[in-house]
Amino acid sequence: MDVRPSAAGRARVPAEWHPRTTLIETGDDAGMFLRCDVPAAAFLAPRALDWARGASVPVGQEEAYARCLTSWRAAGLALPDGGPGAGPAVPAWLRYVGVPHPVLVVAMAADCTFCRQLRADLAANHAAVRRLPASVLLVDGDTVTALGKPLESRLFAELPRAGADIRPFGTPSAVRLRPYAEPVLLRGFDQVTAALVEAGGLPPGRVVSEAPSSCSAGVAAAPVDALITARAGGRLIGVAARGEEAAAVAARCARAAEGDAYVPVTLLVERPERLFLLYRGGELAARLRTERQAYEVLQRLVTGFAGQGSGSGSGPAVLLCGAVVHEDGRALLFPRHWMTHLVTHGSRLARAGWHVRPDPFVRLRPGPSGPLLADAVPVTGVLAERARGLGPGPHARERLLTHAVNWAARPTAPGAVRQLVGLVGVLPFHIGTRDEALAFLTGR
Repeated sequence: MDVRPSAAGRARVPAEWHPRTTLIETGDDAGMFLRCDVPAAAFLAPRALDWARGASVPVGQEEAYARCLTSWRAAGLALPDGGPGAGPAVPAWLRYVGVPHPVLVVAMAADCTFCRQLRADLAANHAAVRRLPASVLLVDGDTVTALGKPLESRLFAELPRAGADIRPFGTPSAVRLRPYAEPVLLRGFDQVTAALVEAGGLPPGRVVSEAPSSCSAGVAAAPVDALITARAGGRLIGVAARGEEAAAVAARCARAAEGDAYVPVTLLVERPERLFLLYRGGELAARLRTERQAYEVLQRLVTGFAGQGSGSGSGPAVLLCGAVVHEDGRALLFPRHWMTHLVTHGSRLARAGWHVRPDPFVRLRPGPSGPLLADAVPVTGVLAERARGLGPGPHARERLLTHAVNWAARPTAPGAVRQLVGLVGVLPFHIGTRDEALAFLTGR
């Protein structure tokens, strides 16, 4: 295998690996591969680590190597079979289609979580979508929904075929057509959303956009009454609201309008009964009694998105997880998808002295005896979910460490990943279900 050393020395990546995949060695006989641009990681047992370092595959182990490579390709850690140029291509006939203005043809599916979130974002942005200087066609089987700038009848009849042609590549996928330009294939929620943001006149990097989950698509399913744009550092974040009281809270976080900007929904405020509920994606971040409390926590959430990336390792390590803090001054980290469960049982946790922090990210920095939160609260452990491969056995701790390090906010850099390995690597792991974690925290 062709191995090229990086400037960092210890991060070495074989030529067939994705260029944003880095190798982190966590010991003499274990390590991990991690993508620095998207959440993806894999634990490397001794044999796999040897291959990653450049060792040849011994006779008789070819099938094992092939299985590893197949799984790493499926995770996006390795390039597709055939190299960087391999993979789906734009249907050839689209190169001969002329359009008078930008057109985005999106392949959708009713049972696709990402598509449901995309439809919810488009509905929340209905005013901006109407003013787009581009046409958007959502193609789901025989159903075609036209949004944005009107399209002449000939193209409206012809272009839905593109949605059918690219649907095998996954949903949502899209083809972007522009006058006098080659068509471009876009794959996945992130790329399609970025194209909509760009069509609205903003660089995609200026807008916060997070990958949806089944929970976030469920939370976003009902219509919203307002969508405001707030500033998180130099970026914009979409805050939706349901109901007049919730809309008033969201409006207090609004900043100057950005013209016809398309901004996907990241935060949501509603008050279905007596409590204000604040959601970040599909996670319930807080339950609050008063409008003032709701505004203060919402503003804290918005501010938390400033400086999201993990940087180069010179500043705090930024994690996409949660933190629960005890009144005696110690904290534990937990998986992000447990947030709703722990917030829902906030009263029970409070009686035991614990409070779930609503912040969208956890920032860690080195302390004299272990990692500290940004406000100097010592982190004393990690609550890890019991799952296949995360339990007692060979290299159990290294597997748990890989799982936790994959919480790193993206984009990140090899230096920041190594810093995070050092910070989290000294902590004990408490393995269990979310209910077992709740019992562990409350003593019952």
